[in-house]
Amino acid sequence: MATTDALCTLHLLLVCFLQPCVSQGTPFRECHCSSGCDVNVRCTSGCLQGWSGPSCQIKNIALNKPTQQTSTLNDCPYATTSTKMRVCGDKTSSLAVDGVASSRYWSGTCTHTKHGQTASSPTWWTVDLEETHLITNLTIFFSHPRKYL
Repeated sequence: MATTDALCTLHLLLVCFLQPCVSQGTPFRECHCSSGCDVNVRCTSGCLQGWSGPSCQIKNIALNKPTQQTSTLNDCPYATTSTKMRVCGDKTSSLAVDGVASSRYWSGTCTHTKHGQTASSPTWWTVDLEETHLITNLTIFFSHPRKYL
């Protein structure tokens, strides 16, 4: 049986669902760079929000989609510094699809459920992609809350 400590590693989820752009089975190149692309569609200054990869051709299909989770933690009681106080608050499920990919808990951009979930009352988080997608890559960022709270 899982212990509460083992389940704590699932309290913080930041999820990115990624899909490369394809047209009729072959990749096509469209510029998704923040300040334009070179002739080989490579980016030198980063990608537009919702795009990633070395040439910004991977789309985050979960960006700003509807989400739900079992509970929401307000982490202000754990904020012990002024930096933490600036980012504390309700860690709602929508933070997991805001486009910020950070596993640093006190970045203020990650979702977090309340403590005390058990094997008989598991923690869950969902996203509605609103249509069917072929998902070729899934990235989930975790952190252990006891290290950070």
